[in-house]
Amino acid sequence: MNLLWKCIVCFAATLTFVILYQLTAKGSATAYAQSYYVDSVSGNDSNNGTTSTSPWKTLGKVNATSFAPGDTVFFKAGSTFFGYLAPATSGNSSASIRFDMYGSGAKPVIDASGVADPIGGEGVAAVQIYGKEYLEFTNLEVTNNPVIDTTLGRVPDNKDSYRLGFLIANDNIGRTLNHIVIKDCVVRDISRNIPYQSKHYTMGGISIYHYGANSTWNDILIENVSMSNVSVTGIYEIFYNWNSKIWNPNGPNGEPANDYNLRSSSIVVRNVSMTDIQGNGIAIGHTNGALIDHSKVSRFAMIPDEYFVGIWIHNTDNTVIQYCEASGGEMNGALRDSEGFDFDKRVKNSILQYSYSHDNAGGFLLNGLDDESTNNTFRYNISQNDKTVLVKRLNANDKFYNNTLYIGSGITSKLFGIAGSSGTFVNNIVIGNGTTKYKDTTTVVGGTHDYNCYYGLTNVLTEAHSLTVDPLLVGAGTGGQGLHSLNGYRLLSTSSCINIGIYLSGNGGKDYFGNRLGMYDTLTDIGAHEYGDGSDLTFSNFESGTASEWTAVSGTWSVENLDTYVYKPASSSDAITYTGNTSWANYFVSAKVKITSANTVAGVLGRYTSSGDYYMLRLNKVTSNVELYKKVGTTFTLLGSKAFTITDGTWYYLKLVMSGSSLQGYVNGQLYMDITDSIIGSGRIGLRTVNGMAQFDEVGAGHN
Repeated sequence: MNLLWKCIVCFAATLTFVILYQLTAKGSATAYAQSYYVDSVSGNDSNNGTTSTSPWKTLGKVNATSFAPGDTVFFKAGSTFFGYLAPATSGNSSASIRFDMYGSGAKPVIDASGVADPIGGEGVAAVQIYGKEYLEFTNLEVTNNPVIDTTLGRVPDNKDSYRLGFLIANDNIGRTLNHIVIKDCVVRDISRNIPYQSKHYTMGGISIYHYGANSTWNDILIENVSMSNVSVTGIYEIFYNWNSKIWNPNGPNGEPANDYNLRSSSIVVRNVSMTDIQGNGIAIGHTNGALIDHSKVSRFAMIPDEYFVGIWIHNTDNTVIQYCEASGGEMNGALRDSEGFDFDKRVKNSILQYSYSHDNAGGFLLNGLDDESTNNTFRYNISQNDKTVLVKRLNANDKFYNNTLYIGSGITSKLFGIAGSSGTFVNNIVIGNGTTKYKDTTTVVGGTHDYNCYYGLTNVLTEAHSLTVDPLLVGAGTGGQGLHSLNGYRLLSTSSCINIGIYLSGNGGKDYFGNRLGMYDTLTDIGAHEYGDGSDLTFSNFESGTASEWTAVSGTWSVENLDTYVYKPASSSDAITYTGNTSWANYFVSAKVKITSANTVAGVLGRYTSSGDYYMLRLNKVTSNVELYKKVGTTFTLLGSKAFTITDGTWYYLKLVMSGSSLQGYVNGQLYMDITDSIIGSGRIGLRTVNGMAQFDEVGAGHN
């Protein structure tokens, strides 16, 4: 071999070593990740399955394969797979194992109808996640209906077994299991062919189950899931059974009892919509720090003579339920529960906010069924035409404030029932139909009850600062389906409920409609609407997940859910977006602004013209100043600047007030700029970032 060829061979070997080293240095999950394909029509389990032209055929082949972290199994769109999916291996903290779809068309269906219980006692689930972790399931449709088409060669399942869509089980693994994602999936027709018994409580769409010493879950996300025709419960997170406290190996038969430490963590249910649920909608228990967000349950509690609720929690700490809707809880036979929401036994330090309950047979809220439930908050919610009892018990440290409750004509209901109230009940509007009772004569109401407005109720107790007049709402009782159907519950400008409530610190910062609270003072309105925001020209809090009214001039703008929905550019380049009308002249523009990277300049635009002229009140991270600029043509003129310390990740409230030639700039309610300039007379509002990243929320404009 001559010298040239020796050099070439040596270089190739060195290059190969470098590539392999770089791959393995990132972890085997990245270096050796493999894709697999499954097609129920054209596949063959004798294929290698590694390309879409040589796919496998059955779930049995998938279940028998040991996948590695980073692998992805793709099911062909439009396929139907009979049986159940049960991954044999886990991913790891560096890379999950993913199950997704390929091709175009309907989501692939996993149909477990007629399948015998594969484990014995745990249940028949279309997707069985048993003792595994770091798994992600996306774009799948699952069903599990015991009504069988015998022409397909399957027989009815007559066994007394649980039937589920997804079962996520940690059964005596002895440690916390992590990271399960179910996203963009459909769960439908999860039925039973046996009479309902209490032990079937956890049958249903998605059941998260843990049992045994130190056996818990962490980091479960259920997002963008549509669910229908499910028996018994839509989504359930549970330790052994709903009433248990903790594993106690010395308990009777080794069953759980008498402690609190066994809690799953970081359980998130977001953007889930479900209808026709035989029992409970969403029930989360034995957790710490769970979140139920932007989810909807309609038509539930259809099994007679049982205890079911739309959205409820039990044995939980630090749970937040927000932007949720629960409706259509039925009464079949003896009425037991059927409330929209429930903070049941042993719930502590949890919050229900910005949610909507309507047309439920059992009322709006069931709360605190034992004295171990404490320090829970219910604020800025709306209840419409909930029946029987609106509020069933408030414990001593519970706070129920700034809610609006409406009972229409012909509906029998009362405000308080069961154990009454010993908590704080303030700043609420309660509208009855003239015969609505405040409470029964035997119901005890104590604690702090004041600064409320009662209208159309009988036997209301005397409260020092409360009103008994028409609160003058835009259109009470006109709410329909959806969180955004409730503009009728805004206060009219002539309402007596404006500015007479009691200010409460730690109030969440905004009302039901997204209006800011307490930016300039502690004046508080009564009810779920804070009238004083004044953004009568336009207001965007982006809670719909879109910003369709905004037009991007430069940069790519989008709404993202980062704890709350925010509007932001995709990159650090110069980005401008606007909304409004070019005829707007004398008005204010305001927004919450959060700078998230170094060297960023971000702020609000006023009088933005068709030719791109504007005034800009901005935060300059580079110079640590708040600045007021004017742009005319291509010329930028600094009109004013003052020192201001800017901290990354902190929200600042900017407000630019324009009246004739007067320009005033505020940050967090404090006046920093008072300038005279008359060059730009009218225009839209806008947002701009330069040289970095920022987020915007609660952007409004109103007449001065």
